[in-house]
Amino acid sequence: MKILVIDKYNSLRDLAQMDMYNVLRKNYEVTFANPKNLMDFINKGEYDYLYLGIYHPWCDFKSWKLLFDTNTKPILIDQADNEGFMARKETKMDYEGNCILLSRYLPNEKLSIFWKEKLYLLPWYINPDRFKTQEKSIDIAFVCTININNRIGTNRKELSNKILKYCEDNGLSYKIGEFWGDNYKNIITASKAMIIDGSRYCLTQKYIEAALSNCLIIGEKPTSPPNEFITINLEGINSNNIDKIYENGTMSYNRTYALENFANEKKFLDNFNYILSNF
Repeated sequence: MKILVIDKYNSLRDLAQMDMYNVLRKNYEVTFANPKNLMDFINKGEYDYLYLGIYHPWCDFKSWKLLFDTNTKPILIDQADNEGFMARKETKMDYEGNCILLSRYLPNEKLSIFWKEKLYLLPWYINPDRFKTQEKSIDIAFVCTININNRIGTNRKELSNKILKYCEDNGLSYKIGEFWGDNYKNIITASKAMIIDGSRYCLTQKYIEAALSNCLIIGEKPTSPPNEFITINLEGINSNNIDKIYENGTMSYNRTYALENFANEKKFLDNFNYILSNF
């Protein structure tokens, strides 16, 4: 089977997407197109599926209408931001042809109403080898894009200031800020606990990466998709009890759960093949 992919590859923000592509490349004939050569591949038609990755709207391709008019193969439209996708599609792009929309976060009633074609859950796959735990030298990590307001209503700058004050008042070491790539990985693998802004209640890759890194997960429990991750509250954690809380089994449970469900190549491929069978 041949899959033609167009995306913005190796984004430091979402390395998990490349993890998924690497699994596909090991099992199928995958071609990674870029904006300059994409139409050459489309015109030749020597592929079975066209895969529009999560960053395809930003890959600087200028001829989407021409692409949809020319392409004759089934299209997989991937996205990891339900609300953002609905806003973008309404204003920037009309997808045409035999399409399946993939979402990391289902069920979602608004998306199901908005998207009239086929819609399937494709859970994250994270390569566990990227998150080898190390000596835990940081108590609390809060790593995300700080200087924006989460569109669901969380003011992350205000939240980061509250976390900083709480850590200082309770004798906890901390790392707060915006970090990507190896810096991000090195921080969370060295942290005992990671705070996740879960105000969207989506199981973002941060939950999985924290679990793989042997981190306690502090924050709201994600509900979309349904899952068994265990989260805890920041209140009540201090320098005197964090080690005891860390060793109570919650962290090891989350890591095992993540390895079985979101760092499992076979499970990811089973999910992917099930989606293809429903074109």
